[in-house]
Amino acid sequence: MSADRGQLAYEARWEGHKLGERGAAPAWDDLGEEGRAVWRRIAEKLADDQTARFLAESDTIEREEALRQENRRLRVALHDAIRRPLGVTPDSAVEFYDQRQADEAEARRAGGGHL
Repeated sequence: MSADRGQLAYEARWEGHKLGERGAAPAWDDLGEEGRAVWRRIAEKLADDQTARFLAESDTIEREEALRQENRRLRVALHDAIRRPLGVTPDSAVEFYDQRQADEAEARRAGGGHL
């Protein structure tokens, strides 16, 4: 029969330590049900923490890739916009176009302000 997660966590914690003449596995048997329950909760917490850390890393990797793709689209939109006459929004820039910002830029331009 294979060891439960609590026993695996217990044995991993004491790996390399003698724990008496018999080693870690018999020491697990000597813990009693309450001691084994504590180590099972520790193993569950470790698994939850590892899952949360994995999900956080995975989310970060996905977000970084999304930002890289957005950066590529912004570069294309910028170069397309540079080649267009003033006031013409290229298709590649539509997702980034904000009418309010365009109006503010026009007001600054009309008022002699800097962009």
